Amino acid sequence: MVRLILASRSPRRRELLTEAGYQFEVILPSEEVEEETLRPGESAADLALRLARQKAADVVRRIASRFQIPPVCPASEQNSATSDQTTATPGQHSAFTEESAAQRISSDQPPVCLIPSEQSPPRLMPLNQSPGARIPADQPPACLPSDQAPTGQGTADPLRFDPVSSGPAGQEISTGPIQAIVIGCDTVVECQGQILGKPADRQHARQILETLSGQEHWVYSGLCLWPLPIGQPQCRVAASRLRMDPLRPDQLEEYLQSGQWEGKAGAFGYQDRLGWVHLLEGSPSNVVGLPLELLAQMLSQMLKPPPKS
Repeated sequence: MVRLILASRSPRRRELLTEAGYQFEVILPSEEVEEETLRPGESAADLALRLARQKAADVVRRIASRFQIPPVCPASEQNSATSDQTTATPGQHSAFTEESAAQRISSDQPPVCLIPSEQSPPRLMPLNQSPGARIPADQPPACLPSDQAPTGQGTADPLRFDPVSSGPAGQEISTGPIQAIVIGCDTVVECQGQILGKPADRQHARQILETLSGQEHWVYSGLCLWPLPIGQPQCRVAASRLRMDPLRPDQLEEYLQSGQWEGKAGAFGYQDRLGWVHLLEGSPSNVVGLPLELLAQMLSQMLKPPPKS
């Protein structure tokens, strides 16, 4: 049985996974790894990808320590680019390179791994198309400390890992297939080259919304899947393009007063059906905070049986 572990504090990501038919557990990442500190030369896509990887790595480290399984966080985890990170323009796939990672994202640049909503998979994702891949939501992992209980209730078999032995040249090899997958995700908004994260307070939310008012902008979500007990993390980025209508002063004040901007990248929630935010291309679930189409693709690839020799 493969168990999904969501490394996120976002209630919206939990709602998206639940509505899509996934059954999963939640382990909260440390607050420190969620700080949206932009590094020099870092683009919006790079930032989203790095934060997603940091969240997954933080949870993986604690699981690895609890179960004394081999080190699963390679030294390169602090870098934004990995061997499986990819970028793509619509209808085209290309490798994610250090050169492209250093480029600033502007509003007229092509998106990263854009997945049109009309290409969305069925409501129930590939996980439940393979025997044993479904994960009852009421199965809490044994690695959780008492102050980080998972969503869902009840008791079930604890999370445990099969033995891992040494292979050629001391390389660690698992005696079984993937047993759990940690999911890290982070979402960032970019408008005219300016990266907009979550508002710190009401005044900050006002500034962000005034920047977005009447403008097209991009929403980027970094997605990191980390297989356990061992395996390389797979990281990709999804992008969606939106347009916000020019906001009247009364619209802006009403929305700020509602408090719906709190904790949301770009200071707005597409799922709130505001009427003045329009999706032009890309995945609507990506705008909400978790690109379900990309997640389904990555899970399908990660859980695909190896070719028979």
